[in-house]
Amino acid sequence: MTEAYSLEDKISNIRSAIRTLTSDTYNKDHQSLLKAESELKNPDSRTLEAYLESRYQEEQSKTLSRNPFDNQQRCNYDFIRDEKNFSNTSFQGPHSNKIISSFTSDDIKDMSSFKINENRENTELTLLLEHERENIRKLEQRVIKKDEIIASMNARQATLTEEIMNLRKNYCDEEIEEYKSIISSLQEKLEKYTNQINYLQGQVQKNSMPPEIKKSQIDELVNRIGSLERQNAELLSNNNELSLFTNRLKQDQSLIIDLRYQLEKKDKQIYDLMQENKELAFRLNEANNAKKDPSQDYREYKMKEEIARLKHINLELTEKGTIRHRSRENERERSKSRKRSCSSNKTITDISNYLKCQGSDIIPRLHKLKRCEKLQIRLEQLLKDLAPQNIILSTKDIWKCIRKVIEEYLVIKKKLDGGDFARRIALLLGVSETDSYDEVKKICEERKNVNALMSKIKKMLSLSPHAALREVEDTIDEKV
Repeated sequence: MTEAYSLEDKISNIRSAIRTLTSDTYNKDHQSLLKAESELKNPDSRTLEAYLESRYQEEQSKTLSRNPFDNQQRCNYDFIRDEKNFSNTSFQGPHSNKIISSFTSDDIKDMSSFKINENRENTELTLLLEHERENIRKLEQRVIKKDEIIASMNARQATLTEEIMNLRKNYCDEEIEEYKSIISSLQEKLEKYTNQINYLQGQVQKNSMPPEIKKSQIDELVNRIGSLERQNAELLSNNNELSLFTNRLKQDQSLIIDLRYQLEKKDKQIYDLMQENKELAFRLNEANNAKKDPSQDYREYKMKEEIARLKHINLELTEKGTIRHRSRENERERSKSRKRSCSSNKTITDISNYLKCQGSDIIPRLHKLKRCEKLQIRLEQLLKDLAPQNIILSTKDIWKCIRKVIEEYLVIKKKLDGGDFARRIALLLGVSETDSYDEVKKICEERKNVNALMSKIKKMLSLSPHAALREVEDTIDEKV
């Protein structure tokens, strides 16, 4: 702003000087100055000074040409230059101290030579102005970029400052928490070490006895530990055998439970069939009563008497089979009842011949056959249930399966019942077979006590709970 203001002052001063010099050529000069200002937006003061001087010289030359013989006329013009701002590039117009004297003919010639070089200087001035404009434009762009960079850097600095403050705060909090955790862990370790020191001091006070007594006690403990370890190994082997035996017993027990369940199931089926048979018999009787055939009444009556008599005989035979003694009166009644009907005697004879027994053994044999039949039906159904589907088992196949199962069961039972295992345990313990269980129980209790004692000894010697017996002995030998 100061440079533009000084330049305008210069131009105004130059114009006032021109007005005082030549009033008739003011308009022409004014137009030429406007043209120069339009061509040169940022005029140089030295160029304007040269231009004005050239115009002044032209006017003087014109005046002299109009009055060539008026040598007595002298024209004096004063131009004042500011002494404060005097320089080769600063022209203040009529304020300068330059005094323009009258021109001679030689001076006019010099001014004409200066006018010849005016165009060339104007061209150079134009190039210089273009160069300066480019420099000013670059400087303005640099200033704009600089301002943008400064603004972005200020914003970045503010964000970085805030991040640094947050990081410092978080870092301080993390360090405080870390130090607190370290202090708490160190306090726990200190308490632990204090307890260990107190415990060791107590153990040292307890063990403050003569070394001879310690050695004797240690030898005794080592011997006892060795014997207990041997007993423990034997008991472990016996325990393994007992576990195998118990597993076999559990398997047999599960098999027996399954068989019992199957038998109960078959008994229920038999009971249902018997109830169904009774119901069918009742329906048959009702159907027979509904027919009411007169020709069969007599035969039905006789059949009922025969059935009642046979039921009576069956009852007597049942009592004989269950009580296994018969009184003479019942024997007489039975003999009398046989004589009553030849057909019944014949039936009984056929039954006894079929069963291959005496007449008195018919009922027990029938009961036995009934039980055998029930057992046969149950076993047959069991084998059919256990056998794969779509396989029909014959009576021979059923018998083979039952025989094989019974043989295997007898072999297992022979090995387990009164076998070598119980006898060997009794021989090892030096007791009878009946007392072997109590001895084994005592040994198990002693084994628990020995394990507790060993754990205490290992703890006293600062050994791990899983340390071997050899390691315990070596530690004791080192301390002795």
